Parts: sequence; structure tokens; C-alpha cells
Amino acid sequence: MGFDNSDIIQQLLDNIIFCLYMISFRKLNVIMLGMGKLKKPEWNYTGEEYKSIFQSYYDNTKSAFIQEVEDEECVVQIYTNNTLIRTYNAIDPDEVWLCIGRLSNYSRKKLFGLENLYTQICIQQAQIPSCMVSD
Repeated sequence: MGFDNSDIIQQLLDNIIFCLYMISFRKLNVIMLGMGKLKKPEWNYTGEEYKSIFQSYYDNTKSAFIQEVEDEECVVQIYTNNTLIRTYNAIDPDEVWLCIGRLSNYSRKKLFGLENLYTQICIQQAQIPSCMVSD
């Protein structure tokens, strides 16, 4: 099918704006699900549509932590066995993780994936204005 041909692969990926990727911190793997943009330097310019997920323990049970930005607010939802257990909202990544009170050995922005170099590049690219000739 040509998937071993780098020219074909490049053509297939040309119009894709964002692909999932994973950031690893010791035993924690954060999967980046979406990118967004805002004009908030304290959030490393992330914004709406920004979403990441990782697994860790909550109340001694392995749970999924879904992190996202909604309406200029950071939200963390915790799911255990596909059931929403708790939702935390705050004005920035630091505040929301202080409310949760867990994983204090990681930087709050690191948990959100905001300190990762590739994440910063993706956010910068999302901020580049673009339009089609027909626009």
C-alpha cells in the first residue's frame, strides 16, 4: 500500500493539524488528545480544545484523569471504572491540581503537558493565522 514510502506518508500527513502523542514522566504517561490556543502566557498559551489524559491512583483505585481547558478554566475529571467520580475546576493548572491534592511530586504544568517542548511547538503552530486562497 506504500506505507513504507516516506513520500506517500508525508502526503498523507500534510493536511493533518494534530496527531496524538505521549509524554512520559517516570511511571506516568500523559497522552495529549487535543490542542487549542489562548492568549495566556501563564498557561503557555494553551486554550480551548486542549485535552490530555493519564492513569494514576485515586482513592487507591486506578483511575483516568482527563485534563482540559474549557471557557478559560482548567478542568480535571477523574473516572474510575468508566464512571465519573469527581470534577475539579480552577483558574489555572496550578490551582486545579492544588485542589486535587495529589501527585505533588510533579509540576502542575508538567501534569497538563504544558512544559513539554513538543507541546509548546504544537501550541505555537496552532497560533499561526492561516487562510485559504478562496477565503
